[in-house]
Amino acid sequence: MNKSAAAAAAFVAAALLFSCASAPAAKAPVVAPASAPAATPAPAPAAAEPAKAPEKKRPRIVVVRIPLEIKSSVLFSDGSLDSYAVSERDDAGLLLSQTRFTASGTPIEKTVFAYENGKMVSKEISDGEGKVTSRRAYAYGPHGEVTEETLSDAAGKQLSGFVYAYDGNGKRVSWIVKDAKNAPIAETVYTYADGKLKSAELRDGLGRTTGSSSCEYDGGRLVKQSFFDARGSLVRIETSEWKEGKLVREERKTAGGATQQRTEYEYGPDGEILKRTVEDVVGKSKLATTYEYSFKEESRTIQD
Repeated sequence: MNKSAAAAAAFVAAALLFSCASAPAAKAPVVAPASAPAATPAPAPAAAEPAKAPEKKRPRIVVVRIPLEIKSSVLFSDGSLDSYAVSERDDAGLLLSQTRFTASGTPIEKTVFAYENGKMVSKEISDGEGKVTSRRAYAYGPHGEVTEETLSDAAGKQLSGFVYAYDGNGKRVSWIVKDAKNAPIAETVYTYADGKLKSAELRDGLGRTTGSSSCEYDGGRLVKQSFFDARGSLVRIETSEWKEGKLVREERKTAGGATQQRTEYEYGPDGEILKRTVEDVVGKSKLATTYEYSFKEESRTIQD
């Protein structure tokens, strides 16, 4: 059995408090008696030097290494190879094609990607013999957001469609699923709070609620998702564990707390995922996906 590989930001606010003490009131001058010699006047206080403006830091240029996946391998629990995928890229790093093979090297499926102005506009999927089985096409809005996605068969007939809507901050607020006749059959509506996804509600083609989910965060990172049925009863819980800013573990549990699936991630020095292990606790099976990369270096300007 083949399984494909899959694969989250923190917000910080700072406030500056400024206070200023009042200057002391001036004292009345002391007058010496007539018979007494005049007092020597006190020297005038030296003028305070003007405060120096803080030195403006200059921007600096740093070189970062960007990982580009070139191969992924799916392994059984005993370490034997199940399947692998090889990715081809252009000089800019854009993914041109991805081919999946059996452990013995027989092609299973190939996906070819096409771009316009740096954005992916289509994917064409072929079987192991090179016969086209399906296509996906993408349309974009004025800010580069995906607004439509269409899945069609080899002859170009629509199988399903997806329409996405966004708010003024670029957050996705709805996802509509359409059938082969372009009629809506489902919709997911998203709600946000403090810039983060708070909840999602799933509706059928008639607008009736069929399910929902809610999200919980810790320091801006998603740590828990709860899923409910149409009546609002808890169905399952998914938790996420983070370490040094990276997602290291995910667990899916029943409403009663029994673990159904566990996913663990291992990373390389440049933040790239080296290994993703999925354990099916119920089915008592485990599959691991390992990743290999090439690296592209980019110079970026940073203002400290």
